[in-house]
Amino acid sequence: MLQDSDTIRISDVSEAVVHGILEVVSDGIWDWNANTGFVYRNPGWYQMLGYEPHSLGNTVFTWESVIHP
Repeated sequence: MLQDSDTIRISDVSEAVVHGILEVVSDGIWDWNANTGFVYRNPGWYQMLGYEPHSLGNTVFTWESVIHP
């Protein structure tokens, strides 16, 4: 059982570990770095839309190209 001193904060975990966790989560999760424009989307995001994981560009404009007008 975790105590208050055992709490893990997201800021304590490396970016690689966070992305690894997001890879195994089946929900459609995305993360946008507004400074660089890079957008990470986990496999669940692609699968919800009927695409193969990581088959689309990693930019914010990708979403505009796959939604219905």
